[in-house]
Amino acid sequence: MNLEIVSDFLVERGHAVVRSTEGSRAAALAVEQAPDLALLDYNMLGIRGTEVLTQLRARPETRGIPVVFLSGTSALRYASEVPPDRNVRFLQKPVDFTLLANTIEDLTRQPR
Repeated sequence: MNLEIVSDFLVERGHAVVRSTEGSRAAALAVEQAPDLALLDYNMLGIRGTEVLTQLRARPETRGIPVVFLSGTSALRYASEVPPDRNVRFLQKPVDFTLLANTIEDLTRQPR
């Protein structure tokens, strides 16, 4: 349900959205689609969002994709699994849509 609500929010603001709840599929879609940004949850099906990030950073074509972790799991519990990266942000669910929009704006206007 959260995925659908966030997707609708992004589409209403003119963003194209490709969705997957499964971590490995999300990483594959990033390679196929070359998105401007990836929204990940820490708790994804199959592999965790931090593992998806590791896969994205390991490939030249996805290395620079900005990532927002949007999770119900407190970032304090998993942020240590993410190396310092100026293109990664952590937001807590429930979604603060103003903060999400501002974070996306900030990350997508930065050079990769």
